[in-house]
Amino acid sequence: MPTHTTFVRHNPKDRVNSAPLNADELLLDLGEQTIPGLFFDTPEEALQAKSRLRLYRSKHSGLVQLDTDLIPESYYYYKLGAPNQQHRDHLEATAVHIASLLPKEARILEIGGASGNLMRALHNQGFRNLTVIDPSADNASDLLFASIPACFPEGLKGSSETFDLIIAQHFLEHSEDPVSVLAAASRFLSPSGKIWMEVPDLEASAIADKGEWLSMVYALHTSYFDSSTLVKVGHAAGLATLSCFPVEHYGKSLVALYQRADSGTLAPQESNKEGASAVDAAIKHYFAELEAFGRLIPPGTLAWGAAERCQAILGSCERGGFRTAEICDSNPALWGKFLSGMTRPVTPPPQEEGSIKHLLILSLQNVSAIVKSCQRQLAADARIYVPLRGVLSPAQCLCN
Repeated sequence: MPTHTTFVRHNPKDRVNSAPLNADELLLDLGEQTIPGLFFDTPEEALQAKSRLRLYRSKHSGLVQLDTDLIPESYYYYKLGAPNQQHRDHLEATAVHIASLLPKEARILEIGGASGNLMRALHNQGFRNLTVIDPSADNASDLLFASIPACFPEGLKGSSETFDLIIAQHFLEHSEDPVSVLAAASRFLSPSGKIWMEVPDLEASAIADKGEWLSMVYALHTSYFDSSTLVKVGHAAGLATLSCFPVEHYGKSLVALYQRADSGTLAPQESNKEGASAVDAAIKHYFAELEAFGRLIPPGTLAWGAAERCQAILGSCERGGFRTAEICDSNPALWGKFLSGMTRPVTPPPQEEGSIKHLLILSLQNVSAIVKSCQRQLAADARIYVPLRGVLSPAQCLCN
């Protein structure tokens, strides 16, 4: 595993057309934050990995983005647990959809496929010509698919192989240059090949569920898309958008299906200015509310949730004055590891009966499940701090 002392670099340009970003486009500045999803063996390593989070909307393309990038090698430190049932259901639904579009002999490549869970779902649908490319050290083939443990597109350098479908689920938002990624993917398409690109839907996330899924604003995501900007990056890469549709995954997501097109057949894309204004206001309100909530949380409160999407919430609460004493998580793969920027390791959930008096739940979609799992460990008068919902009793958490 490589060791790096630098995890971020500065890239203050529009990721669609390289125009400079200006200060008057700044939406949010969260200061120095942990880089969620990155876990280390020592606190010395962990302290090296922090990133300033500044969120911009480009006046040129309308794309919302961070002004910093993680170097690709950062993902060697990335840790994931086993997929939950909701995620498995989504992968199965994706595989069924793809099976309705392609013959079983189709050649399929997945970019950023981690341990190949989607490939296994496609294998169950009868597909056999399957390949995953991903830098994860855990990405080992189990003979159901070919595995390339490398970054895209570098890992395919010199290859003449083409694919009938290239899939990237929740990959493009991690890229410092989404246009180049799509352009590179198009070079590996067969003449009738298509690209299936799934990303978080910023617009839908901002206006739904009190904006809970704006927790996707964090250092691993450098670009934030709505349907307008997702079409725009495809256009800039020489791709026509065959369809763009919403899916329920990680809250709210979008899928764009692209194919190669002659540049003369691509119509200019207008920005969704009305929607952008509503999204910008929702982003500012969401993080201001989290910061205010942080002022309500007493020192020494146990934080539950070390997964990647939890950390922007934690960081915002800390901006309000809360100081984390300890973070626990139910994922054994994270126990004893040091989260980026942290000097204390992630711990297992406490086991001592009645030991939890104050609990901050960072995994907002799993509040009831977390409280149910630790009922015995909760004190009789325990207070549960749930961002965007308030200070609750265990009974209130279980009822909602």
